Amino acid sequence: PSMNYRFMRMAFKNDPSVDLLSFVILRTPTDILNVPLQEQSLIPFPVETLFTKDLKNFDLLIFDNFAHQLYLNPKYLENVREFVNEGGGLALIGGPSQFTGYAGSPVGEILPVKLARKEDYRRDAPSKVRLTRIGSAHPITRISSDEKDNLNLWREMPPLDGIDILEPKSSGSVLLETTDGTPRPIV
Repeated sequence: PSMNYRFMRMAFKNDPSVDLLSFVILRTPTDILNVPLQEQSLIPFPVETLFTKDLKNFDLLIFDNFAHQLYLNPKYLENVREFVNEGGGLALIGGPSQFTGYAGSPVGEILPVKLARKEDYRRDAPSKVRLTRIGSAHPITRISSDEKDNLNLWREMPPLDGIDILEPKSSGSVLLETTDGTPRPIV
């Protein structure tokens, strides 16, 4: 699991008000396994159950660099859109696999960003980030309770080694953006 996953899992597990159900996908449906099914210790990702029957039981879905095309058919993406439209939360944590295929999909419609259709991830040069005016006052970007400290901590952040190529929609608020060339939303 990624550092993102480990950090979030520990944060959620330390909050007694949170019931956490998480899946780490260690193999894809296309992986070739030379082991009979009854001898495999990894359970298959319960896609159908989660995205047709149980989705309404959750408050928040988090996809962390999730290659959804391998698992979610268009009906499941429609169910995710309906879940969000009915008040459920959706967070996508970027990476090389995250936003591929959402452009023009039901999930792409509800995101606060426009998605590139071809070049959707860039790793050609490190990207420094900065808080936007809105981001400097938003609780999600608050690392320190001291405003000056908080700004300094963000300035000292190491550059990102890759970014998703996104553009904000008018319905979204950019809290953190890249500083090189055209500012790209990060949060």
